[in-house]
Amino acid sequence: MNRKQIILAISLFILASFVAGTGMTYYLNAEGRSASSDNTIQQLGKFSRIFSIVKNNYVFEENSDSLITSAIRGMLKSLDPHSIYMDKNLYNDLMIMTQGKFGGIGIQISTSDGYPVVIAPIEGTPAYKLGIIAGDKITKIENEDTHNKSLESIVSKLRGIPGTKVHITIQRVGIKDPINYTIVRDYIKVRSVPYATTLDSHYVYIRLTNFSQTASPEVGKALDSLVNGTTKGIILDLRFNPGGLITEAQKVAGYFLPRNSTVVSTRGRMSGIDKVYRTINFKTYTDIPMTVLVDRGSASASEIVSGAIQDWDRGLIIGDTTYGKGSVQTVFPLGPKEALKLTTARYYTPSGRCIDKELRGDTIVDTFTTIGGLSRLITSAGGIIPDVVIPYRKLSSTEIQLAKDNM
Repeated sequence: MNRKQIILAISLFILASFVAGTGMTYYLNAEGRSASSDNTIQQLGKFSRIFSIVKNNYVFEENSDSLITSAIRGMLKSLDPHSIYMDKNLYNDLMIMTQGKFGGIGIQISTSDGYPVVIAPIEGTPAYKLGIIAGDKITKIENEDTHNKSLESIVSKLRGIPGTKVHITIQRVGIKDPINYTIVRDYIKVRSVPYATTLDSHYVYIRLTNFSQTASPEVGKALDSLVNGTTKGIILDLRFNPGGLITEAQKVAGYFLPRNSTVVSTRGRMSGIDKVYRTINFKTYTDIPMTVLVDRGSASASEIVSGAIQDWDRGLIIGDTTYGKGSVQTVFPLGPKEALKLTTARYYTPSGRCIDKELRGDTIVDTFTTIGGLSRLITSAGGIIPDVVIPYRKLSSTEIQLAKDNM
C-alpha cells in the first residue's frame, strides 16, 4: 500500500465511521469540511508516512491492522476514559450488558490513572458478595500488573467460564495494604429490579441495580403491584447502580415526576445531540413522598434520576456523594462486529447542573437552586451531594476477611 493509498484509506475510514454511526447527511458533510482543511491533510500525511516507515523498517514485522488499531486506541485514550474502540468482544459485551447474561465476576469498570477502577459491583454477583466496592483499583490480575492495559484486555481476563477462578489484587482508598481476592466466576444475569417489597406495611421499597432495557418495565410492575391506598412512602434504592440507558432513566423518573417535566438535557457538538428529555409515562405516583438512596457507586443514569428528583424537590436524597459521571456516550457501529464508543455530550440536571467530575478539568464549584418551589441551594461539585449525607464507612480488617470468606 503506497502513501496516497494510505491517506485515502484513512480518510474513507473517518468518513465511513460517521456515516455508519449517524446515518445523517448533514453530519457527514460537516465532518467532510473539517477533514478537508490543509492542516488536517498534513497531519494525515504525517501519520501515513510514519505508518509506512514503521511497516517497512521496524526490527520486527508488524501486522498492518494491529498498527492501525493501536493508533486508533492511542487517539481515543487521549480523550477520556469512556471513549474507546470496541472490538468484537467488547461490542458483544455491550450488547449483553443491556440485554442478557454472561460469565464473569460481576463488576462494571472504567479507567483512572492507567488502572481499571470499579464503578460498581452488580448486586448478587461474586464480586458483590466478596465485598468489592466502587472505587476499588484493580492493580493485578493473576499477578500480572494492569497498569496501562487496554480495557478490552482487562475485561477479557475477568470474564470466563462460570465455575473457574480468577485472582485479583485491589487497592482501596483508605487502606494501605493491597487486598487479594480469589473469585469464582458465575453467570451474571442482568436484572434491573432483583427485589421489591413493602416495609412496615406502608413503605414501598424498590431495589434498582441498573438501567438496562428492562429497568422501567420492572420498576413499573413493582409500583403497580405494591402501591395501594395505605402507602405512605416510596424508597428507590440506587446504591451501586452504575447506570445504563438514558431513555430508561427518563422513563423511571417519569413515574415520580409530573408529566412533561424535564428530567435531563444533553449538550455537545454533534448534530442532533442537544436534547431535552421529559417525562412521558402516563401512570405516575407523584402524590406519594419518596426517598432515593445513593452512594459512590451510583453513576450515570442513577445520577440523572436522583438529580431530577432533587432538583424538582420531589423527594429526599440520602447516602454518600455519587460517582460523578455526567457524560453521554454514543455508539458508532463500524461494521457488524465492531464499533466506536465516543463521549459526545455532557448531561445537565433540570436546574442546569453538570455534575461530571471526569471531564471538568477544573475545581470550580457552581451553586444552583432547586426548581420545585423550595429554592434550596445545590452544587455541581462532581456528583450528586445527598440532602442527608451518610459518609462511606471503611470496613475493618475482620469485616474484609469475613467478606472474602463469603460469610
